[in-house]
Amino acid sequence: MQLNRIYYELEDLNRKIRNLNNRLRRIEGFLGLTADDDNK
Repeated sequence: MQLNRIYYELEDLNRKIRNLNNRLRRIEGFLGLTADDDNK
């Protein structure tokens, strides 16, 4: 069914986004950046 395909795609995208966020946090930590720096 088409709806199941859409759900599968959404789950895949969510997993990729989480992986990217984790990678970004590691890069920010490596560079000594935090989310608070954006507000300065």
